[in-house]
Amino acid sequence: MRSQPALRVSRALLTRRLRELERAGVIEIQPKPNGRGSLYVPTLAGRELWPVLQALGDWAEHWMDATAEHADPDVVLWSWCQSFLRLDLLPEPRLVVRFEFAQHGRRTYIWLLIEHRDGEICNFDPGFGDDVVVVINDALTFARWHLGLVEWTAALRSGAIEVEGPRNLCRALPTWNAYPDFRRRRRAEHKRMPGGAPPLPPEAVSVRKPRPTQRRVGPLAGADNPRIQRPAGHRRGRGVRRRACGLERCRRPAGTASPARPSATTDWSSTCPR
Repeated sequence: MRSQPALRVSRALLTRRLRELERAGVIEIQPKPNGRGSLYVPTLAGRELWPVLQALGDWAEHWMDATAEHADPDVVLWSWCQSFLRLDLLPEPRLVVRFEFAQHGRRTYIWLLIEHRDGEICNFDPGFGDDVVVVINDALTFARWHLGLVEWTAALRSGAIEVEGPRNLCRALPTWNAYPDFRRRRRAEHKRMPGGAPPLPPEAVSVRKPRPTQRRVGPLAGADNPRIQRPAGHRRGRGVRRRACGLERCRRPAGTASPARPSATTDWSSTCPR
């Protein structure tokens, strides 16, 4: 369960709220198999709460409009890669996608590292070179595309999003996001059925499969791993790994901007409770 960075609350306050949910019988706190940290698993009562959260999310989408104030590209990328990344469509070879956008008057860079048909977000250059570069000139249009309100091709024609790289990768990139099609289907169901379609269970919304309990091999897993091909001059460091079970912090090189934390008013009902 990813928590503190997404909710923009202190760790102490977050821990207290999670304990309150546990006492209320909504979640169950379990130790991780590797002994580090905890897993927050919804109980039966918590799972039955999911239709309520889904209904609130559907109501907000029907009556509220996305605004530039809440159109944070970092939030969109987190939602995309955490819950709606189409793993079945990802290429097998290692691939790095760099996202650029203006944030608080500074240029911010975030990398999507794809390897072994899995993806993770990095706040610093993983060091393998950029295969595709996505420049987000209009954060609101990028957010509206993620919500299924704007077509990717329309965003490209308007100049709100610019993509550079091999033609086949540039054309495949938007297909790796399952959320736009999901939201369009939900809106169509609401138009056909009075009161909207029945809410979906959490496992039907998220397209990511549960991660294995063992440590996944990746570019930052260890210098002696034969599966890792490090670029020349690459320095081993502690990398940012945004996983279904949590967030491990990293050291960013000096001078790089830290992406803004998601707003507390962000609608998280589209993601599965962990």
